[in-house]
Amino acid sequence: MFVLNTLKFETVLRNTKRDFEELMRIYENFGLVKSKKQLSEDLSGLMETNLERHYGGTAPKSDKDPDFILEDGTAIEIKCTSTENWRGGTFSKRAGEYVLVTWELNESNELLMFVCGTYLEESDWAGSGSENYYATSMTKKSLYDMVSQDRVTVYLGDISEGNRRNTIKILRKSFA
Repeated sequence: MFVLNTLKFETVLRNTKRDFEELMRIYENFGLVKSKKQLSEDLSGLMETNLERHYGGTAPKSDKDPDFILEDGTAIEIKCTSTENWRGGTFSKRAGEYVLVTWELNESNELLMFVCGTYLEESDWAGSGSENYYATSMTKKSLYDMVSQDRVTVYLGDISEGNRRNTIKILRKSFA
């Protein structure tokens, strides 16, 4: 199963949530408006920082390197989105450990997340179908299929079949 210790990773997630909510207050105080893509990048960066604090290892700052490297050399990619489909660029095609996060802010500006970890192969990512667009993607349906095959560790939230036929529902949660 996924390489991160559940108890220690919960601390990373709690601290990331706290830091992100504080960052949102700072943005609000300064009147800064960020796109959801920029906020997803902020969330990913905060998670990298908290992984460094609690696991050791390093968070390289270049796109060609993995987002985080554990002290034993295990590389981890972090994909954050405010939608229910994860996108990746050229380097998402590499096989390895991935943390997949989908997030939203509720009416109180509390961060709600679905967070899971899994090992992905290049074949798990769907191509764009266009020669002009390089991005790959992971849909919630594909992720749910992997959950059904016991390939995924869910750390926070839930993913399940929806009420309508052939639908998948992702539930973002906070901590109790």
